[in-house]
Amino acid sequence: MFVHGHTHLADRAQSGANQISGGLLKIAMEGFSPVRGKTTPVAINGGAWQRTITPVQLLRLADERKASPSDALRSLKIEELAPCYSFVQIGSMDEPAPSVRHWRQAASGEWSIGPACGR
Repeated sequence: MFVHGHTHLADRAQSGANQISGGLLKIAMEGFSPVRGKTTPVAINGGAWQRTITPVQLLRLADERKASPSDALRSLKIEELAPCYSFVQIGSMDEPAPSVRHWRQAASGEWSIGPACGR
């Protein structure tokens, strides 16, 4: 298993996409195999351990502020981004199955682990 972080968003789940596409085998769990026709090793991106905003969220924010996306981004404060941090969780080493999870804060202030961001 190869777990890496990126400055952007975490990998999306590919479960259910167990097919060969252009010689790249999509595995039946989260992540992907960088080796053509093999299910191992598994590589998975845990995303950024920092607050992020998606393009859709940025457009919504710009619309709310009646500003251009670049102006909205420049005026954005870190506290306005969702308190949510992605990471990779790996189950039992007998049958390791990586999955992207999120350490997120609820509106009540309590922290929990979940499958996605959201309050």
